[in-house]
Amino acid sequence: MGVCIKLATRSLRKNKGRTLITLMGIVLSVLMVCTIFTLLNSMLDSAIDSIIEKDGNWHIAVYNTTAEQIADLEAAEGVLSTQMISIDENDVFRITLKNPDEVYEFASRYLSETTEYSYHTELLSYLGISQSESIKSLIMGIAAALLLIIAVGAISLIYNAFAISVSERTKELGLLSSIGATQKDIRTIVYSEALLLGTVAIPIGIVLGLLTSWALLDIFGAYMGKVLYVNIGMRLHINGWLLMMTAIFGYLLVLLSAGVPARAASKISIIGNLKGEKGVMKVKCSNFTSSAENLLAKRTIKREKKAFRAITFSLAISIFLFVSANAFSLYMLSFVEAERKNIGYDLRMNYSMEFGTKEFDELYSFVKSQDGIDEVGWFAESPSHFHSVLLDSEWITDSYRGSDWATLKESSELYKAPFYIFIISNERYSEFLSQNGLKNDNSVYASAFYDEIDEDSKSTSFPILKDGSYHADVRYMSEAASERLSQDINANPNDRFDYENYYDTFFSVNFTVGNYDFPLEFRPNYGGISILIPESRMPEFNAEITSKEIMIQSPNYANIQKNTTDYLTSVGLAEDVSIFSSAESYESQRNFAAMIKLFSTSFLILLTVISCANVFNVITTSLNMRKREFAVLRSVGMTVNKLFAMLCIENLRNGLLAILIGGISSLPLCYLIYKSIVVGAVIDFVFPLGAFVISSLAMFLIMFLTSLYGLWKIKNGDIIADVRNDFV
Repeated sequence: MGVCIKLATRSLRKNKGRTLITLMGIVLSVLMVCTIFTLLNSMLDSAIDSIIEKDGNWHIAVYNTTAEQIADLEAAEGVLSTQMISIDENDVFRITLKNPDEVYEFASRYLSETTEYSYHTELLSYLGISQSESIKSLIMGIAAALLLIIAVGAISLIYNAFAISVSERTKELGLLSSIGATQKDIRTIVYSEALLLGTVAIPIGIVLGLLTSWALLDIFGAYMGKVLYVNIGMRLHINGWLLMMTAIFGYLLVLLSAGVPARAASKISIIGNLKGEKGVMKVKCSNFTSSAENLLAKRTIKREKKAFRAITFSLAISIFLFVSANAFSLYMLSFVEAERKNIGYDLRMNYSMEFGTKEFDELYSFVKSQDGIDEVGWFAESPSHFHSVLLDSEWITDSYRGSDWATLKESSELYKAPFYIFIISNERYSEFLSQNGLKNDNSVYASAFYDEIDEDSKSTSFPILKDGSYHADVRYMSEAASERLSQDINANPNDRFDYENYYDTFFSVNFTVGNYDFPLEFRPNYGGISILIPESRMPEFNAEITSKEIMIQSPNYANIQKNTTDYLTSVGLAEDVSIFSSAESYESQRNFAAMIKLFSTSFLILLTVISCANVFNVITTSLNMRKREFAVLRSVGMTVNKLFAMLCIENLRNGLLAILIGGISSLPLCYLIYKSIVVGAVIDFVFPLGAFVISSLAMFLIMFLTSLYGLWKIKNGDIIADVRNDFV
């Protein structure tokens, strides 16, 4: 054993470049594992601390308890502490258990079916012991997926490093076998190298992982609460068991990666090892029109299949991961932008007119006086009471006629459609007419669209009516007729009712449909005719207002929201007027997407470093093993430039194959990401071509740099010494 360890140590010292690259791969792998474990554990523990700080540390709450019940529960087995508190003048007895995992067993054992009690569901969910799908399990599932990706990249690097090491040392291993080393001794040497590397790299990776986790939480922890709309102070929580799991995971990676090369080294024959055979490549025919460097490149690729496959795999994995991560960020940001454009406003306030017309006018005047407002207005939708309009078949579009929205009136060629009345201020209506060059006559203007959802869950709007002016009769139910319909439905719920029999009010309307620039506050309903009228013309349409909504577009939305909230508090309406900030929601989603992009990019940079280190390790080691080949070719007259061209051809073919595999394999994943993120959104599927081009160019750059490195090695090589290439 001692001799094997000494030989392993000597081999690591002798091949310092390969040892350093392998160490770096193990360190980066352990760093990412430790960072994932520590970040997720810190997020869970921070959330638990926040819940306990907000709601208390308890597991079961019992209501309407007697003194006798309290005494029995306090004496129950497994109870850590109890507390009696008052909520809404009702006494609540809270119980904290020594082992939260036993919370449901405790309840079934000590609480009867007639006892009123509840669980601290939110806390139990984060502890991973909720009866429903727990948050902790979900997070652990994400961690498992990330660890799997890391394992693939890390094993690829470490395995190739040891495989190349074994291949490079065939003569050395053959000589050891010839002087009595057993297969077990050969395996022990390889495993000893792996354990020595792991023992050095794993502690470094854990320390760097903790520092990385602390830095990420320090930079983004305070902002996380704003992004996720939760008040959680993110703090670093170090878990000794997770650090031990990280170390074990690191050793498993190292041993699994070294396992196959160790077995392969012990099974090669002594004579084969002493000869240093790599296999024979037979050339059946030669193409004399090809250059010598091209033929040699083809021969080398066929002979060194395993090494070149490792290079191609590493490059393809890097492209696959980079493109997929950028696709996720691209679709998420595009989805947020599309939703933002569809909403169109920054702030929206809902005011019930029961609080007074004068109070609304004062609120509206206050909002309009704020600085930085681009556009502001209010709108109201008149209660429909089943408004309906009859449309001539010649008016409607062909697409609407064949849609599910179209409904014919019995025994006629008239189509029934819902009818909606939207009201805005006289001032804003005049601005609308002026901006669109329209006349203020008896006609009103309408929006008439319906939505269709295709097989990809994408919603698209289509027109109901052709552009033009129309005169139609609007039917609707009065409040009395609507009440009569409700009574009939309640009396005979299984009967079918024809709404036509309940329309008791009619009026005519002239409306025009066209491509107009409607005001910000006009929010038409899809699937029917939505007309826009000024407040002064409400009597013509039997319209009424029960509530108004103020809409604001302004980059200064945060200050306006704060000032308005302060104003509502001062006039006693803070609890009655709701304010929704779509801009804040948009910024939150956008920032969240940006954070995901940053985290995923950082994660992929580390994986790319591992892959690049793998590629560089394989290529440089292959170059070292081909010293004799290069020396022989130079000795028979092949120039250094032609050898460089041969290396470029080899690397170009590997790069093109990696780009093809990486691009093709990332395409279906990009589409799955698109389908999962943008359900129902109005954005199209786009392959992240920019990310693909960038990653491809980066791969070509890496291959070109390795070719330059090979050129340097060839120029500085000693032809006579390399031709001998004897093991000493």
